[in-house]
Amino acid sequence: MNIANGEPDLSLLVRIRQETAGMDLFINPSSGDKAVLRILAVVAAFVLDQAIGGAVNIIYCEQVSFLGFHKEQGSLSPLRFGSSGTFNPLAPVGLEKANDVQVAMRMFGALIEGGRLDPERVGKCHCGRYFLSARLGARKSRACSKAHQAILMSRELRSSPEYREREKQRNARRMAAVREAEKIIAAWKREGKSPGEVQNLLWDWNKGKGGILGKRSLYSILEKGV
Repeated sequence: MNIANGEPDLSLLVRIRQETAGMDLFINPSSGDKAVLRILAVVAAFVLDQAIGGAVNIIYCEQVSFLGFHKEQGSLSPLRFGSSGTFNPLAPVGLEKANDVQVAMRMFGALIEGGRLDPERVGKCHCGRYFLSARLGARKSRACSKAHQAILMSRELRSSPEYREREKQRNARRMAAVREAEKIIAAWKREGKSPGEVQNLLWDWNKGKGGILGKRSLYSILEKGV
């Protein structure tokens, strides 16, 4: 999960690379760690997305072995070149070099060996970050932090029909208040009120309306009425 989030334990990866390098001594990354880390992150995210989606079996890679003939004492005998097997990730890892892919897939297999994944606890925040929920059922977390949970709830609130209807009514009241304010400003000016008096009266009027208009709206009304 840390790898998918772009927060790998580099010391762990160094150890895993050392342990898996002996499988194919002739295979080395072509461009340092960056390409391998990116492939690991893509494959890890692919696995977690499958788990979140409820997949019963998650297949993230296929292994390809080669069948052929081996010449021995002048004759050719059928042989499976198991040591030449390569890994083809099902995740779209991009146009990476073959060596980078093979190194990354061997490391990934070693990283998850013996581990377990509880898909019920895996979640993906709206920010794209993966996380483990401490609770299950209706109380399962849907975001990676309390701050992002608040953002999610706010978005859901704004998208609800009830909220949109309330906003529609609120905007209608505001527009009615703007029109009313424009009329009373014109009346105050006909009475000979100074600009300062008009502003004070408008502020008092808005306070009596429960502060329905913000300062920006009030100043805009005053400017239009000059």
